[in-house]
Amino acid sequence: MTQEDATHFTNATQDFKSYVTDTQSIDDYSLLKSGIDTLKAKGIIDTNEQVLIKKLLVMGEKAEQNLISFNDFSQGISDIKQEYENMNYSSSQGVFAGIVLSIADASKDWWIANEDAVPQGMAKTSTIMKDVKGAVGGGIVNGSWQAFNIVKGAVTAFSWGAFGWAMAGGAILASTGVLDYIFG
Repeated sequence: MTQEDATHFTNATQDFKSYVTDTQSIDDYSLLKSGIDTLKAKGIIDTNEQVLIKKLLVMGEKAEQNLISFNDFSQGISDIKQEYENMNYSSSQGVFAGIVLSIADASKDWWIANEDAVPQGMAKTSTIMKDVKGAVGGGIVNGSWQAFNIVKGAVTAFSWGAFGWAMAGGAILASTGVLDYIFG
């Protein structure tokens, strides 16, 4: 990775952090899609992951706008997860999509089983997409940070474990409302 790449990652991370701080949310789908493109451009994720997660985000955005039903949204998560599983990833490639899709699927199942826990005035779709967007955002920030530090020589290798924990942490922070509390 070149110094130009490190600068690009730093800018992408700063843009994401600024966006969350300035708008007090991670609800901008175009920003998340741009971050996914950045991870792809720098080799952290592959084209299949990029396509699958963008497909999930587009579907989630449509569901949040009531352009597709919850049942179609729910089935779409299952279909995208099956598409991912059919790709038979066996190495670090596929980690990003695997984690995001696992979070989406588990969140969907949990909110279906616990509909009475959905916050008043919020749709199940929005609660699920909070988890998904938190995971994607955690991956974007951590992936960018790690790439920058590799170029700077602060670390010598990409930590897939740290990447996964950042994604899980992003989902937890979004799901529990901690981000809303901090920025809201």
